[in-house]
Amino acid sequence: MLLPMITGQGRSHYGYILKQIAQMVDEGKIKPLINKKTFKFNEVNEAHQLFTSGKYLGKIILENN
Repeated sequence: MLLPMITGQGRSHYGYILKQIAQMVDEGKIKPLINKKTFKFNEVNEAHQLFTSGKYLGKIILENN
């Protein structure tokens, strides 16, 4: 997906795909998989430990303190 953004080739096609995905997210047909534990920025070491352990499911989120 990065190559079309850099070169411009196929960019409109990927724009179309992203619009379709965004619509599906808005309709609740697709939900992002987010880890049940979120971390504050001052807990970044703990978040990194979880990431390196590989014992997590979904995206690891860092929030402002």
